Amino acid sequence: MSEVSESVAENLSGRAFAVQESADKYSQLVMDLKQQIRDYVRRRGTELEQNLLERAFDDIESYHANQTRRSGQPVIVHPLRVALSICNMGLDAPTVVASLLHDAIEDTSITWDYLSTNYGEWYADIVDGLTKIKYTTDSGKKGADLEATYQKMLAAMVRDVRSLFIKLFDRLDNMKDMDAMPRHKQRSISRETLNVYVPMARRFGLEEISQEHTELCFRYLYPKRYEKTLAHLQRLREQQAPSIQAMHRQIEEVLQRCGLENTRIEEIWTHPASYIHSSEDAETVLEGYRLVVQEPLESYQVLGALHTQRNAVPLKIRDFISNPLWNGHQGLQTQVIFDGEPISFEIVSKQMSQLNEYGIMAHWKGSVSELSNYYRTCLEQLDLFSGNKELRMAEVMSYLQSEQIQVFTPKGDMVTLPSGATVLDFAFQIHTDLGTHCVGAMVNAPRSQSADQSSRNWVSRDRKLEHGESVRILARPDQHPDRNWLQQSITARSHLNIRRSLRQQNARKAQDVGRDFLVSELFHFQQNVDQWFQQENVQGALLKERLTKERFLEELGLQRRELKTFLKTYQLLPNQALHGIARLRAWFQTKEAPVFKVENENDSIVHLSACCHPIPGDRALGIPNDQKEMEIHRGNCTKIPARKGLPPVQINWALPESRLKGYKLNLLTIDDRGILFQITKVIKDAGVAILDSRSFQKNEQEAVIELSLEPISWRTFHKIVERLRLMKFVKQVW
Repeated sequence: MSEVSESVAENLSGRAFAVQESADKYSQLVMDLKQQIRDYVRRRGTELEQNLLERAFDDIESYHANQTRRSGQPVIVHPLRVALSICNMGLDAPTVVASLLHDAIEDTSITWDYLSTNYGEWYADIVDGLTKIKYTTDSGKKGADLEATYQKMLAAMVRDVRSLFIKLFDRLDNMKDMDAMPRHKQRSISRETLNVYVPMARRFGLEEISQEHTELCFRYLYPKRYEKTLAHLQRLREQQAPSIQAMHRQIEEVLQRCGLENTRIEEIWTHPASYIHSSEDAETVLEGYRLVVQEPLESYQVLGALHTQRNAVPLKIRDFISNPLWNGHQGLQTQVIFDGEPISFEIVSKQMSQLNEYGIMAHWKGSVSELSNYYRTCLEQLDLFSGNKELRMAEVMSYLQSEQIQVFTPKGDMVTLPSGATVLDFAFQIHTDLGTHCVGAMVNAPRSQSADQSSRNWVSRDRKLEHGESVRILARPDQHPDRNWLQQSITARSHLNIRRSLRQQNARKAQDVGRDFLVSELFHFQQNVDQWFQQENVQGALLKERLTKERFLEELGLQRRELKTFLKTYQLLPNQALHGIARLRAWFQTKEAPVFKVENENDSIVHLSACCHPIPGDRALGIPNDQKEMEIHRGNCTKIPARKGLPPVQINWALPESRLKGYKLNLLTIDDRGILFQITKVIKDAGVAILDSRSFQKNEQEAVIELSLEPISWRTFHKIVERLRLMKFVKQVW
């Protein structure tokens, strides 16, 4: 054999040995992971659950056989590590089995039916809820696929919150094994983790898991800054060690003087994850101290010891024992002056400390109902999100990441809302009907006090609530939402209910318009509309079109359906003998543009488009939108949506001539001298008084002018606006 051949043979032999060594290593790892999981389920599970575990081991070994990850690691290692994390978290045996199978439908030929038959419907539903939706390769539709996946995941969490823990540990293990991935994939997965899974973990009180996810995101998104942050924090820790130890001794002395020497003192170190969004170097490695006692009552004794021997920083004392935070976090927080510096303290019992770190899993006894009750507020919100396709994950995350306030009903029940929530949000949180008819509230009023708008405790529905307030909602049956309510509330629950109510109102109004139109058309042939709907051929036509009577009238009212085409298609012609063929032919051949009459521009069914700012009197066109509104644009607007097979609707302004209204006029103009004078001259020449005016610079070239006018007719207002639109320096009027 030549030297070259011998060299090649040696290389091949070396590679074969390395591959075999790697295979042996992973084989041993798989055996070790299985044994640890098996031991846990043997302690915590039933005989049936142990049998299901062995079946799951066999299935993932069989169906994941010969599958490897980018890192070269066998795929089977991933579900085993996720299952072991579930064990370490203290979850029950069924969750461990489900975690082993979490990728089965997505990455193998296993189906929902297979899981349902061999394991049970619960397992099949959990695994299916964690499976990505991948039904299109069109890049333009990938966003829709992702949103559908999120909706599916939220629905699974609402059904059983244990699926959340599986998903979080699935993502955590994937994040730890991304070194072999392309850079763009690492960044994409890290961004999704940071935007979706980190706030979800934080919202459910899983602080340690949240921080672990965040640090991994930091590492992959900003690797250089991450390494620099780690090195900087380590240097700070070494430099500040003497002063930290001295502070520790001072705290010990304070506690010993009050007989609280059994209190455990823990340093709260700055976590690298805290600097993922900051390019500035940390100034200190220590965020504060955690003082851990045995019983909750001792927390208040420690607080008293600190405050009686050192000066407390005003307005920095928070009691989260009597009023836990929205994610279940408990404890006392304060800042106390030591050596001239404010030092932060968190005072907790041993049980609270574990609860704050791991959520309910710190002391969970295995009851599914206990788990659901603990996360009840979150699950109720997620249930709302998962059931509504209008919402996007960004809105869900906005809710999950928002700071929370706690307010109370008159009976003392606590309600958790995002910071900035209003009386209207509180009303919708209590009950949909209460929100729908809300007129205001009594805040911090004695229960015996009557609901009087002249009372100093009465507030309007758009008033922002403060932490700790007591709120009694005032409602009136004849009060209903209008579009302004969307600006008077901030929560997704409120917005969904307001939009739903507006759609219902608009549907009823559209039905009334459609009925009036149908009555006028059938009047030509002396037909009664109610009798017409009762005709067998009419009911058959509606059935074929999958329309109810109400939906048909709504479509006529919104000009979504042409009556003559419908009648002709289903041969619903009036009796020729009674009305004559010539008259019928003439009626059908009359081509009238569809017209929508506007009698009140503030009606919820009327939506004046923001792109061109139409006003009553403009030549305008309308397009019915998904909110059951007539979306109105100026006739020359370039952004009028197209309607399949139907032309835009002509708008007929039919507002009362005698009605006077105090209009507010807004103008975007070029920022120059003398412009305000020319604008006010146009208004005064029309014989209209300006009640108030305000102007401000929008940017270096543009200014905004706001004018309040005395009550005038809509025709006078239109004439003023028409003249202002012709001015060269006016860019926009609304």
